[in-house]
Amino acid sequence: MTGQPVEDFLAELSAELAAAGIGQPRIAEICAEVEDHLRESARALQLQGRPSAVAWQQAVARFGEPAELAQRFARAIKQGDSALWRLASLLTRSSLGSEQVQSASHIADPQSRKGLQILLETFAQRARRLGCDSLDVGGSGFGTARQGLPASCPHLIEGLQDFGFEVEQSGVLLHAPLQEADPGRPPVIDGLTLRWRLDPEAPEWLLHALLDGRQIDECGVWGLSRHVADRSDYQHWINFEWTEVEEPYQRRGIGSWLVREQMRMHRERGARRALRWEWLTDPVALSFYEALGFERRQEWWKYRKEGL
Repeated sequence: MTGQPVEDFLAELSAELAAAGIGQPRIAEICAEVEDHLRESARALQLQGRPSAVAWQQAVARFGEPAELAQRFARAIKQGDSALWRLASLLTRSSLGSEQVQSASHIADPQSRKGLQILLETFAQRARRLGCDSLDVGGSGFGTARQGLPASCPHLIEGLQDFGFEVEQSGVLLHAPLQEADPGRPPVIDGLTLRWRLDPEAPEWLLHALLDGRQIDECGVWGLSRHVADRSDYQHWINFEWTEVEEPYQRRGIGSWLVREQMRMHRERGARRALRWEWLTDPVALSFYEALGFERRQEWWKYRKEGL
């Protein structure tokens, strides 16, 4: 659950967007994107040890003032109508340090290379005002669509390279059809049990492995971002966000069991396809998911520009 801080923030942002002359369909789209971003930021803070309520409060506080955000979106939409390019971008300080800024998402018209360069310069100027000296595109901690730029967007990739961005990391999107998933067998370990924690509104499904009542493993699955909820196949897709096993219990089949149990449960509720995004520099993780029926689909790249 997102909680009151996020609800209040989104309500204020919605009002500011309306006051800026933005239509209701676009407001709904923007607020859905912002909520997704806040959810990812809060999850990252929780993984750093913050309690859930504190994580949500900090995620909202770091995001910025609704009035300023509304004006930025209004300017981007107005300029996009006249210059044949559009932007959906949120600049946030990276959790890795205050000198780095991430640009969460981009949309640009392939026919307007000049427009993209204007956008990138705008990002760089804002990052400098924040006191940062590098700008990342893609590569936020969570969410398949936020992990970089896909090979299917050459106009964005070429525009970034023209502006001085360089590839920092490479990843690949993995896909598995749930109908063909092997149910497998649970590992034979005395005292090993499972516990589900479900949040369908997020949507998020967590599966924990417990040994004598103590958690030793967690497998997290998310649904797709709600800003694509109007797709007819929206409920058919899930995304494996993480599978973590305490070191003493690794290589005993526990992680594989949790992934298979997630796939079984989602297959039974009607989902058809599973996604997982993985770094190409992590062959162990790639082999783990490929052994469970995932296949490599499309490579993605995270770009960085140093020396703003």
